Amino acid sequence: GDRMFSSSVQDNPDVISYASSFSKGGDIGMVLINKGTTSAMSIIDIKNFKQGAKYYYYTLSGGDGGDFSRKVLVNGQSPTGPSGGPAYGSVKAKSGALTAPSVKVEIPARSVVYLMVEKAK
Repeated sequence: GDRMFSSSVQDNPDVISYASSFSKGGDIGMVLINKGTTSAMSIIDIKNFKQGAKYYYYTLSGGDGGDFSRKVLVNGQSPTGPSGGPAYGSVKAKSGALTAPSVKVEIPARSVVYLMVEKAK
């Protein structure tokens, strides 16, 4: 988005967040980073925002390689070669229906989640 605003993650110092909104359309975008070595479940409670019916996200994580991997998995899909990510356009965003004023997302160890929440129409 083009307008940053404050965000934080409760109860997990390994997960950090950056949030923004889009002036065109009013949707919210978030980047959630898990610096830890274990998976984390994050519940994102968005204040002062009238959310729409859906959210979309991409999860980027490393492949097998211990502390460092040359492969990047996008929503679990790996590249065909020894390094890099999957082919451009081959991965679709995952989505979910919002049934509460919060979004629940699992963030694998040492990964990044790019999340977008629709604004109410």
